[in-house]
Amino acid sequence: MKYALPADNGLSADIVERLVHRDAEGSPSITDAQHGALELGLGRGNSMLIASPTSTGKTQIATWAIASGLNESANTVFLVTLRALAKQKFHEFQGSLGEYFLENDLSGIVLATGDTVIDGNGDSPASPLEAPVLVATYEKYLAMLSASGVPSSLANTVVVCDEIQLLGTPGRGNQVEVLLTLLKNAGWKQFVGLSAVLEQSDANDLSNWLNVELHRTSAREKNLVYEYWHTSGIASMNTANSDNVTTHQLPHGVSPTTASVVQYLTTNVQSALPIIVFCMTKDSLYQLAKNDVSSRAGNPGSQLTLDLGNIPSTEANTFLTSALAHRVAIHSADLTEEEREIVEAAILKREVDVIYATPTLAAGVNFPFGTAIFDKWTRYDFALRRHQPI
Repeated sequence: MKYALPADNGLSADIVERLVHRDAEGSPSITDAQHGALELGLGRGNSMLIASPTSTGKTQIATWAIASGLNESANTVFLVTLRALAKQKFHEFQGSLGEYFLENDLSGIVLATGDTVIDGNGDSPASPLEAPVLVATYEKYLAMLSASGVPSSLANTVVVCDEIQLLGTPGRGNQVEVLLTLLKNAGWKQFVGLSAVLEQSDANDLSNWLNVELHRTSAREKNLVYEYWHTSGIASMNTANSDNVTTHQLPHGVSPTTASVVQYLTTNVQSALPIIVFCMTKDSLYQLAKNDVSSRAGNPGSQLTLDLGNIPSTEANTFLTSALAHRVAIHSADLTEEEREIVEAAILKREVDVIYATPTLAAGVNFPFGTAIFDKWTRYDFALRRHQPI
């Protein structure tokens, strides 16, 4: 952590006042990644690629870039990998930028994902690409540019690409490469790429291709504990000292199964809550979640109700209704967007202790989880016709 902004950081006084975190004494309190971005000239409009671990404040770096663009009457674009992440950032930016930087005009912030294009007032904007703040998935933004005609110049547009490592994934990566090529050729006002997982060589290659500065740090502001629970015990490693792997016995009566570990943590380790359990298939998701709810049958639970409104009843949302009453939730493609939003709101309100999810709730979505459990360490690869390590 750093407790002073770099000299000549370029941030305007209103951004420093409203968007820079301060400690109890009122001094700026920023992460090493944020300090490095400012030293590279983020506030002065310099383009860059930020490669740093999770929980190092990359979203705040993006917010500073967007606010700086708004102060200069530029258009700003925040690109993400998933609809769930786009929605979260859309709502976050309404709170952090709406009152002052958009002068309470929420029509100035637009969400574009799939078939949905709405502004902060819930209306359909006539010209979403001209919005002061556009939050979109990569594919949707490419489709919108293609439909309207790729502009010859984006010299008045600030572009932020979150989870930019999507460029290297099979299938989707091709579209991201096309989009970034179009943006690069059109020329942006400022470009900021963000990633938590780029290796040094990949980060170097990508920054060179984009012709932007690179700031990479491996230091974590919050260290994580990784554990592998198996029949012989628990192997544990803290990122503060990743070379030191310790082993110890399983807690008495606990077996190395997801159900047993979840039951133990929810009963004995309050700091582990809330827990997210990543399931490799929907079948395993429902099996684990139903068994968990059944084990809590004697507990009256929180009695949290799910208001379905006009949403037709389905097997998935009927189970979700009963599960939420016991502080258990599911999150998968079987749920509608409205139902997933209800689950996400319950997580943020800390009304859920355990959530069983497929990858529809992952990749950069910020939720206050204490523990992440992976039910399996392999997933079936249909192209290779075998299970592959995740």
